[in-house]
Amino acid sequence: MGIDVSKETLQLALRPGEEQRTVPAAAGWTQLQRWLHRWTIRCLVVDATGPSHVGRWLALGEAGFPVAVVNPGWTKAYGQSLGQRAKTVSVDARLLARDADERQPAPTPMPRTTVGHLKELVSCREDLVKLAGDGAAPAADGDGGEPVHP
Repeated sequence: MGIDVSKETLQLALRPGEEQRTVPAAAGWTQLQRWLHRWTIRCLVVDATGPSHVGRWLALGEAGFPVAVVNPGWTKAYGQSLGQRAKTVSVDARLLARDADERQPAPTPMPRTTVGHLKELVSCREDLVKLAGDGAAPAADGDGGEPVHP
């Protein structure tokens, strides 16, 4: 099964020419799980399309679904090799489904909890660095007052 992930929707395709489903990304999680449980899933294939896919990949993996995260450049090249010029969520979902059916990629290993915690810490650090660059960082002397200047 192929899933094309966008901010607003998830486009699911079983195989080229077979059933497709569009699920709202924010509100459709329960609906998506119910629909996925109707099928025997060997592997869900999704593009690594930036931050949109990460949360869905982790949530699907934690729900027990095997997920293979693939390079979106490969999907584009694969589509072009088949003579597919259009680039839509429906077309991409079908290409990902075809990839899953033909190549049967191995599921991408889920990050260990430690890795997840490190990513959270890095994200917090990046936020603090941004705040410091905006002049909104806490004072250097630590008491919340004016910064101490030599």
